[in-house]
Amino acid sequence: MIAYLLVTISAPAFLYKLGSLKGHHIVSSALTGTLLMIPIISSLYPQPTGPAKYFPYIFGGWLILSLVFHEIRDRRLTTIQQTDEN
Repeated sequence: MIAYLLVTISAPAFLYKLGSLKGHHIVSSALTGTLLMIPIISSLYPQPTGPAKYFPYIFGGWLILSLVFHEIRDRRLTTIQQTDEN
């Protein structure tokens, strides 16, 4: 679900960069994002029973960990590129 939500957010941004963003793109993206929130929220509340109640939190932890890893890697590459230019 998160992947679909990210595509819903990034598609209008991509169309904006291309210069072909229209009003109906924004409306469909907002509608899709709103509808995608239903299963995302329902996976957290009411809390599922058994081990399934931990899955959203494990996913969130992995997501945060991957974002931190990406930021560290991006900073290292930026530093390497800056030293190569000098």
